[in-house]
Formats: sequence, structure tokens, C-alpha cells
Amino acid sequence: MSRPCNVLMLVHDRPIYNYMALDALCRATYHPHRLVVFHHPSGNPAVDQVLQAFLSRKVIAEIIEVPGASVSIIGLMEIAIARGLLDDEFFFFMEDDVVIEPDSRCWIHKMLDAFRADDRLAMVGSAIDPSDFIDPEELSAELGRKPTSAELQIIKANSPERQQRFENGRLPGERQNPAGRLRGFRRAAINDEVVNNDGLMNAALLRQGWHTTTLENVRHRHMSLRVFYDYPDYYERREAHVLRNQR
Repeated sequence: MSRPCNVLMLVHDRPIYNYMALDALCRATYHPHRLVVFHHPSGNPAVDQVLQAFLSRKVIAEIIEVPGASVSIIGLMEIAIARGLLDDEFFFFMEDDVVIEPDSRCWIHKMLDAFRADDRLAMVGSAIDPSDFIDPEELSAELGRKPTSAELQIIKANSPERQQRFENGRLPGERQNPAGRLRGFRRAAINDEVVNNDGLMNAALLRQGWHTTTLENVRHRHMSLRVFYDYPDYYERREAHVLRNQR
């Protein structure tokens, strides 16, 4: 049997997405894996209920509470390294608003295939299902006014992911950085120069002579694209939470 891979998941205060992401992960993952959830305690009993349910099902192997308002992926990795969770050659990261689309071959297998075919491949991303993108005109009709620049940013109105163009099943990082929601990493490539922002991380890896890519045959839905319908006040609550923890 293959050695279990570590999958790190960062959970925010969105129980609808938390359930969808965990249920999809359970159904779409056949490769042996160990899911470690990093959780910002929010006091929301629905989030705790979802996490405890999947912990009881043994979908989640461990829950690590992260103090403070926010943790970056680098901060998350530092915690994981200190706990010995990143001792293997490869590891994986997903956000709590990602619904992995199932396939006959597991997404982890596909990413590992890509890593093993290129020993300089540092980071592998997944393709997005574009059907969840909200048209700016749809948002304007929903709001009854012209969206602000911040609201357009939330729906990723200008995201290059709206027009992903793959060649032979790949989208090289030189053309578009792998999105941060569902990624695989080569442990040897993660060092002090790697930064939190997806684009800057991609650029740093490329400067160091590593390769990055997005795979067309690993697909996910990004549920936060529909946050205006599911959690219309989410970003206001999140900003308030950040401010409280900075005091």
C-alpha cells in the first residue's frame, strides 16, 4: 500500500462550505492520505459540529486550533513542520471552500504522476469549474446598484481563471500561477523565499529554477465565488474578526 500523504486544510467560519469540502474530499480521494485541519476557533457551533462529525468518521485525522485572526499558508507550513507533518517528499493543501470533482483516478495520484515525471516540478495546481463565476451584471442586478471594486474582486471579475487555456492538459506557471485553493507541493522547494501570495510564490519558485503548473484533469469548484448568496456578510464579519484580534 502507498504511504499516506498529508493533506493540510485551512478552515474558516463557513459551515456550508466546510461540509461540502470535506464530503467531496472523502468521495474523491482514493490514495491513502492523512487530513490535518487547521481551524480558527470562531465560536460558531455549526463549524465545530461539522468538524467533529468528520473527525468521528475518521475523514479528519487531526484538528489543530490556530490562535489569532489569520494564518498564512507559510505560517501553516511552519506549524506543520514543527509537528513533523511535512517530513515526506510531497504534501497537499486545500482551502475549506473547495469541492474536488471526483474521477476514476484520484487527484492525489494525478498530482504525484506530474511530480514524478518532472523532478524540478515544485507546485501543482488544479483547474477550476468556471460555471460558478458570477457575471458582474448578475451581481449588479442582485445588489440593485453598480458593484464596488471590492465586490468585483470578491467575485474575481478579472480573474485569469475565467479563461484558462490548457495545452496538452497543462497550464504552465509561466503563463498563469496555480491558484491557491487545491495544490500539491514538493517539500524540497519550500524554503524561506517562498511567500504567501499565490502569484508571488509562483514567481519565487520560477526564479529559483523550479517549475509550476496547473493540471486540467484535476478539477474543483470554488464555492466562495457564490459567497454573496451563501454568506452575504462574510467578508464584513471576517474583517471585524481580524481587527478584534489585532488589538
